[in-house]
Amino acid sequence: MKVIIFTSTELRHIALSAFINKYFEVLYVFSEEKAFNPGEIYSNTEEKKLLDNWYSLRRTEEQRFFDNEVGFFRNKYSDKISTIEAGFINSNDVFEKTKNLKADAILVFGSSILKKNILSLDIPIINLHLGLSPYYRGSGTNFWPFYNEEIQYVGATVHLISSSIDGGDIIYQNFPKIEKNDNFHSIGCKTIIEGFHMLKQSLIDVENNCLISHKQDLTKGKLYKRTDFTPTHLLKVQKMIERGLIIDFVNNLPTYPHIIK
Repeated sequence: MKVIIFTSTELRHIALSAFINKYFEVLYVFSEEKAFNPGEIYSNTEEKKLLDNWYSLRRTEEQRFFDNEVGFFRNKYSDKISTIEAGFINSNDVFEKTKNLKADAILVFGSSILKKNILSLDIPIINLHLGLSPYYRGSGTNFWPFYNEEIQYVGATVHLISSSIDGGDIIYQNFPKIEKNDNFHSIGCKTIIEGFHMLKQSLIDVENNCLISHKQDLTKGKLYKRTDFTPTHLLKVQKMIERGLIIDFVNNLPTYPHIIK
């Protein structure tokens, strides 16, 4: 099974490549730089400090969960990783290389939205979305369940790529196991790991010609945009967690939403 991965540059993104390479042949990794840095758009010192601290804590948790495997993969397979400037993932050069490599499947996690040149390739293109579709689609979709006090909607969705943002046919979904000593970012890393395993199973299904997917009801849920997120939202979530939001959730597990397994 030969795989191409479209992703980004953070530890969690390269960790996917390292994980998948244990089980399948990763032909190439297109690692796209991020165009959006929330901390750069706020001049207010307190807001910027809040955001910088938030993302620093995320990096710390990602190092704890993913650092060892990422270092090994980067060192051994550096010739298979190409860093792409933000906004150029749909360039003709990327398309031609992808087409010529003749992969059996493409995995997507964290890159920009793929356009019709890539989508026209006659192979499965499977996305890992950190959020439960259709309930939470778009950007920050494991942040907003905290903000809305619906932690039961934190999860990952593996779906076929379509022209609709996070709206393609669902293959698998799952939740992380949330514990009392978790923080927001450890829950995020657990969710990512669940997603990796679902991607692995999806590739096994492709290999065995038994991949099954299910259409989404896009009249449900909400599509969130990057511009919806502000430091004010983040401050509210931090205060709720400090007051015991995660512990209360573990102690009083609500009804989970319907997901596809």
